[in-house]
Amino acid sequence: NLPDHSNSAEAYFHLSQFAQVLQDGHTLFLPKESAAVYFPGRLYTVDGRVFLQEIYIDLPGLEQGTEVKTLNGRSIQEIHQEMLDRLPQDGPNPAYSHWIFDTFFRQYYAYFYGEQSAFSLTGIDASGQIQAWTVPALSPADIQTFRTQHYPKDPVYDRECGGGLQLAFLPDSLTAILTIRDFHPPVLQKQYQQRFPKTMDGFFKEIDQSPCDHLIIDLRHNQGGAIRFGQQLLSYLLDEPFTMVASYQKVKGTAPELRTVRGSADRPHGLQTNRFTGKVTVLTNGGTFSNSAIVCSILQEHQRATFIGTHYGGSPTVLAGGDKSITLPNTGIQVNIPTLRFNLARAIDPKAPVLFLDTYIRPTIEERLLGQDPVLNRAIGDVH
Repeated sequence: NLPDHSNSAEAYFHLSQFAQVLQDGHTLFLPKESAAVYFPGRLYTVDGRVFLQEIYIDLPGLEQGTEVKTLNGRSIQEIHQEMLDRLPQDGPNPAYSHWIFDTFFRQYYAYFYGEQSAFSLTGIDASGQIQAWTVPALSPADIQTFRTQHYPKDPVYDRECGGGLQLAFLPDSLTAILTIRDFHPPVLQKQYQQRFPKTMDGFFKEIDQSPCDHLIIDLRHNQGGAIRFGQQLLSYLLDEPFTMVASYQKVKGTAPELRTVRGSADRPHGLQTNRFTGKVTVLTNGGTFSNSAIVCSILQEHQRATFIGTHYGGSPTVLAGGDKSITLPNTGIQVNIPTLRFNLARAIDPKAPVLFLDTYIRPTIEERLLGQDPVLNRAIGDVH
């Protein structure tokens, strides 16, 4: 159904439909240019309803928690589905695309529908009445300024020194919470000013010297990174030597034929002498992706952890990596194309679409607005 002629924005809208055909979260379509201004808000979906979790401009009656009904004359549910049909995901698991919608709506709305100076929005206000607003678009700098002044820091948007890797103990020291925001070396080193190997070794030394018997690992919003960091983490958690990736494959020549190749994580990996042997609980959501999904897959295979939250965004059986970037010559659209297939699963059902969660919890909009964390609270409550 591609038209014979289209501009770059229209071409992007059409080409992005291949995301649902390929169902590979590492194959990305990026527009030639970013917008200068965006929708000044963050959305949150619950059971098919869409709410304003944050709003970055002062307009009478338009508040956090407003249920959005239409945007620019279209049903928000229609827009939601149309965007999900164009957002990346791994296999039949839609969790990553749903997470992207909630986390990066304003960017992808501009990608799909073009830059706009204002937005017509209708929604249900605090009194339960339908209202209409004209919402001006804002620049990223203005959005960040408003967020900083009116909202608490958010781990997705605000990356502070020392915040990428964190270890905290509850007052009784029996439970520790290990937060890992990212596995990418450049992000950890440049934005968080942390080095994964040294920091993780120090954390597990602290745990080993404490009476801790329950470790909660928070991998929510962690989109992955270096597989060797996942290996190091697992070497502190598992009870037997393990292999991260069962096999690697690449496309051979121009024919659609896969050939097996060697990779960095397809050999058995040993364990740490001071590994943690207590209870492990992992917190996940749709942003738990790529290398984070591999870590979860291995923990699940070895029956070494319980999982609480929402389904992670990656596949537990196979994913792709080794991206190469290609710029299409006429539209300027950038396509990131993986060149390497990671076959993960051995004991897991190869048709399993998502992680088997022990407890499914998706925070309500009220909990999000109050800054509550029912997922973490449930993990703590399971042993207290």
